[in-house]
Amino acid sequence: MSRFLLWLAVFFRICAKPKFQFRRAKSQADVGAISDSEVVVITDGGHDKWACLKCPGGCGEVIRLNLSPKRRPFWRARQDRLARPTLEPSIWQQNECGCHFFVRDGEIVWCGSDS
Repeated sequence: MSRFLLWLAVFFRICAKPKFQFRRAKSQADVGAISDSEVVVITDGGHDKWACLKCPGGCGEVIRLNLSPKRRPFWRARQDRLARPTLEPSIWQQNECGCHFFVRDGEIVWCGSDS
């Protein structure tokens, strides 16, 4: 239902099409089929375990973010009624890409070089 609402909102120009959409999966195997435009949240036993997305910085790496507050560091993932994801806190790639960004309401918010 939320994807249909997003489609309607974009169609009627209530909002722009977001960079990312939210999707749930039950296993890590589903991460192999992740597209450039989705945040996949892996659930197990009714609990969110991981949020996975392709790096928007161009390196193509799949970023896996821990969602369990029992382990550090951890992130929080939520979606709004239009299936747009928000991830908190920021994501800072520690590879050669080095990009630093937030995902808010399905959009990438880049952090400045002084972050």
